[in-house]
Amino acid sequence: MTSSVIYMLATVCLLKYSHVLSHQYWTVGELRSYRIKLLCLLAVLVFTAGMIYFFYIHKIYCTPRAFSYFSFCEYWICISNMGFHASSFYEFPDHQLMLGRKPSSEQDVVARKES
Repeated sequence: MTSSVIYMLATVCLLKYSHVLSHQYWTVGELRSYRIKLLCLLAVLVFTAGMIYFFYIHKIYCTPRAFSYFSFCEYWICISNMGFHASSFYEFPDHQLMLGRKPSSEQDVVARKES
């Protein structure tokens, strides 16, 4: 958890200051990605504070539903983490990711063309 937050913070800071120091303008995709990353980082920090609070309440006072709120915060941390990494989609608008299997022989290529 700590290393994830440090990574997110370092990424957001490096994105911000790399443009400030080099006097480059943001592209639309870079700006969108930066804003999503910043929003996800803030969400992770807020939900981490909530998670710590509800864990404390659950352990010390055994308050009803405190552990459910703890779990709610934990799920939103996971969703924010996925959103942080998914925002990289906007940084590479001219690229495509293709997954597939390389044909092992010419017979496979011919068989696929015929079907």
